[in-house]
Amino acid sequence: MEFRPVSHLDRSRVGEIFGAAGEMLEAFDTWVTDPSALFEVGELDGEVVAVHRVRLIGDDLAWYEGLGVIPEGRGRGVGAAMVARAKAEAARIGAGRLRAMTTGGSDTGPDRMPGAGLLKAAGFRRLLALELWLASRLEGGEECRLPGPEEADRLFQLIEAHALSGYAGVFPGGFGVLDLAPETIGRLARRRQVLTTSSGGSLALLAGGPGLDALEVALVAGAPAALTDLLMSLRYEADLAGLPGAGIWAPAGSDLAQSLERAGYDNRQNPAWRWIHELSLGPWR
Repeated sequence: MEFRPVSHLDRSRVGEIFGAAGEMLEAFDTWVTDPSALFEVGELDGEVVAVHRVRLIGDDLAWYEGLGVIPEGRGRGVGAAMVARAKAEAARIGAGRLRAMTTGGSDTGPDRMPGAGLLKAAGFRRLLALELWLASRLEGGEECRLPGPEEADRLFQLIEAHALSGYAGVFPGGFGVLDLAPETIGRLARRRQVLTTSSGGSLALLAGGPGLDALEVALVAGAPAALTDLLMSLRYEADLAGLPGAGIWAPAGSDLAQSLERAGYDNRQNPAWRWIHELSLGPWR
């Protein structure tokens, strides 16, 4: 199997691989001009059969995304060859860890998620399992507050107290799964991706990037009473943003379920899951 950088001429072929998914083609137009990442196709006998992308998102951390294989290439080792290539390239650019995300819905269930078995066979471990909770928007009510980056240390302490272990120490955002740290919170605050209640006793980290047709929240943290207030406020924020509702990615089976249910969220009507996977590539060089 041979690999080469993606070019603009590959757009229609990539569309075929992903079933012309609009979200992927929108990403293609950005990715193909981004020199900071490895965006490649895999070829067999001169024919493009797969595509993927690898990029550094931290000092020793790389993110693996956009893996797609043509139907005819499945079961022929094409996916395994692409993952092996990604591992080698991540190590080459200095990463000690490689992370990826797989997704599933009502058509797959959490136990038959596409790509999860492929990553497991390549040595990845499942770091975090998330399930989606949805609630419709509400009018009125108290709006959330946008804290500044100068509050990052205090906000991280709130996460440490209420959510760090539940979320496996990571922020499962739309542009890559970062390590949770004060620096991460400060960066998100500068991007206006951190929301708190007026009391400051709970917080939400917005996912960012393409995703749900909803106010998409990657992490929530706070004591139960403050957390319920926050979850209600997120439904008001969705209304202000002109979105149909709010969506919270919560660790599967966590204690957050009780607070989410009290605030009117449901995880059964439109079930969706995300698994975060991580592979150790050896010492950071």
